[in-house]
Amino acid sequence: MKINKFFHQYKIELSIFLTIFGAILVLFTGLGILAEEGSGSIFSTIKESLGGWIYWLIITGTVVLLLGVFYLFDFVSKRRQFYKLFNEESKSKFIKNMDRIEELAWRLHPKFEMMVIERKNKWKIK
Repeated sequence: MKINKFFHQYKIELSIFLTIFGAILVLFTGLGILAEEGSGSIFSTIKESLGGWIYWLIITGTVVLLLGVFYLFDFVSKRRQFYKLFNEESKSKFIKNMDRIEELAWRLHPKFEMMVIERKNKWKIK
């Protein structure tokens, strides 16, 4: 249960890390594949030291990059939708959209859940 809480709490940081790590992995292995052997560059050294594993690393880097981008895009789009629904000044519209607001807050971060609880207390909604 603690690992789920960790992933939930640091979702944005982990997705940014995965995106950056995947991009670096793809960049260096891609340039390593394109480098000429024996040229003395760092990329040819990478290619020589990794051998056939360089192809597996570029595939792994691509998967990691795509996962990071997907989770980052998912978080940003859900956050944008949350703020659009949450910033309604009308109490009736807030109540109408409360199920979706609570679901988005639960999926995003505990900070968003606290914002919903505060707004419900402010407007005396149960």
